[in-house]
Order: sequence, then structure tokens, then C-alpha cells
Amino acid sequence: MTTTGCFPVLLSRDVQEARGFYERYFGLVPRFESDWYVQLGHPSQAFELAVMTTQHDSLPAAAQTPAAGVLLSFEVTDASAEHARLAALGAEFVHGLRDEAWGQRHFMMRGPDGVFVDVIERIAPSGEYTDAYTGAEP
Repeated sequence: MTTTGCFPVLLSRDVQEARGFYERYFGLVPRFESDWYVQLGHPSQAFELAVMTTQHDSLPAAAQTPAAGVLLSFEVTDASAEHARLAALGAEFVHGLRDEAWGQRHFMMRGPDGVFVDVIERIAPSGEYTDAYTGAEP
């Protein structure tokens, strides 16, 4: 298979609310938008995120629930600075800024529809996790 891209599509009760969240806090901009679907991208990065209504007729009934239980990660160069920036914008944090032994400084926010957003900075892992990193590139 020749894959030309891959991006998550979050199912939402309110596409415009979700769009506003990712625009406001993460600087994503619409690349395609309709009343039932919006495809967002970052102006200077090569990643995309889409949001789709749970009520669109292209979805089978089994798929018409919001994206609850999803943890969406944004990797950044400075998690401390992002935490301060997002706090000034009024973000709702559910997990404070902290360092993890496996090599992350991070915090979590609650997004629309039960999606959680983990903002991550890579830091040196502790000895017990050093060997878990394979060095393989995606």
C-alpha cells in the first residue's frame, strides 16, 4: 500500500465548537470546511486534524457517537511556555505541568466532546526508560 497521508477525524456533537477550540489553543486553520466537517491544519507544520459531526449520513449508526476516550497529543518544543500561554487564554487543565520518567514534560487539557489533549515536550528519560527507546525513525 502506498499511503499519502494519515490524520485523525474526531466525531463531534458540535463541529464549530471543536473547530474553535483547536483554532484558539493550537493555531490550526481550516483547509476545508462545511457545516458537518472541517479539516484543520497548522500553517507551518505538516499535520492535519479533522472534525466531523456525529450525525452525518455517511456514518453508520454504530459510529455516531462523539470521540470520548481519545487522547490527542501535541508535541512542542517548550511545554512550560505553552502551559503559560494556554493558561492566559483560559484553558481548562485536567493534569498539571510535570516531568515523567519516560521522557516527557507535559500537561493535559479537556477538549470538546470528552477528548483530552496532552501537550508534550520530549526530555531525557530516566535510566529505567532509556533502553525502551529504539532509535527507529517512523
